[in-house]
Amino acid sequence: MTAVARRLLGRLVGTAFGRAVLACLALAGWALWSGGVFDGPVARHVRASSVYAAPGVDLDRTAAERVVGNRRLVVLLMSPGADLREACADTERVTGGTLVLAMSRDGDDWDT
Repeated sequence: MTAVARRLLGRLVGTAFGRAVLACLALAGWALWSGGVFDGPVARHVRASSVYAAPGVDLDRTAAERVVGNRRLVVLLMSPGADLREACADTERVTGGTLVLAMSRDGDDWDT
């Protein structure tokens, strides 16, 4: 950065307008981050629903959401062999303060 550019940046930040622009940029960044712009596909779905079923998993989502209701519970039905720890980690920020149950089919049983 040249001396001229540093001087212009210092002048801008030194004004009330410059500080207001920086504050607006900080608020915009926070809004994008808290709005889930960096969330994975599972976390994006869990923001709006308490039940997630991976593509190919046979589940009546409407009935499952009715069963869960407004309880502080999120159910993740992942595809067989999916990394359940990764699914929980992916939704950690979205589901703060909520019980998360991640499960996948393991033959005739469920892996949790």
